[in-house]
Amino acid sequence: MVFELNPSVHTSAGGTLIAVPLDGSSPTSLVGLQDTAAAIRPDGGAVVVPTGGGIAIWEPSGVARWLVPPEQTTVTQSAVWAPDGGHLYFGRVKPVVGGSAEDLGIFRVRADGSGLQKIVDGQPPGQSPPFNHLFSVPRRITSENILIWGRAYEGASIEVLDLASGRRRTYESGFGGIGDLLAWRSTQPRALIQHCMIGGCLGLVEWNDETGATRRILSDDVEVRGADREPGGVRVVVARRGADWGLDLVEGASIARISGTGNAQWPRWLDAGIAYLWGAQDQGMGVTPLTELRIIAPTGGTPRVLYRASSSEHNLFLLDVVKR
Repeated sequence: MVFELNPSVHTSAGGTLIAVPLDGSSPTSLVGLQDTAAAIRPDGGAVVVPTGGGIAIWEPSGVARWLVPPEQTTVTQSAVWAPDGGHLYFGRVKPVVGGSAEDLGIFRVRADGSGLQKIVDGQPPGQSPPFNHLFSVPRRITSENILIWGRAYEGASIEVLDLASGRRRTYESGFGGIGDLLAWRSTQPRALIQHCMIGGCLGLVEWNDETGATRRILSDDVEVRGADREPGGVRVVVARRGADWGLDLVEGASIARISGTGNAQWPRWLDAGIAYLWGAQDQGMGVTPLTELRIIAPTGGTPRVLYRASSSEHNLFLLDVVKR
């Protein structure tokens, strides 16, 4: 699923969510959206959008309704689906005019809209910016029933909460930016993390959330725009800036550029190959706008274009991969 943003449109439908088949068949425009905040159910059968104080849900039949009815005094954000599509997790904040935003915590609701409950309490704000505007943000639910969440913005951590046992572990970047979880697997070290701040993302780290041990794959002076793991394997693909942007294949201590991936950003390693976004021009802090979704074999070669933006001024975002 890709989101095509038209930066010249500033309305509730400033872009379009598009389903792009990996087999090369024709893409399908699904629904107009304001931004990339949508969460796509793992089976592709529904899209939810946090809006105002509620959660709206859209289905391919064209039906749109409230999954969580709106509340006038709160703002919902950062919705994520459980892998089986049975529950949705999201954060809530209560804005305070002229002061700190009140973090209300993380909530869970069933896919039919029933059973709304709070599962993580809100955290008290700090005394000064930016810490007086931190709030709890769910990022991923794993197949092991683990909630991965954090506190945004500056200085945020990655929190790992086992929903069955209640055990909690914390990753602190120690770098002053936000720890951005890129990939998660069932075997340790499970987490693949980059560090982001205003202006871009740097470095790449593996983290063992059981022992707390880390392995630095790329140092924090290396610009990175996304990474992913080989399905069922040990290799990692990372979009890294060397002499120029491209995809590197990491295997142990070996790092090698994949041929044919110039100006590649935000890779996703799939069974069918490595999908990524491409743009024509490096703007200094990354390639933008990103106008093509491509896929290439891990061995490199000539990529295949899966989708091209309808205008060279539009920007593509790779939101998720679903199986239909």
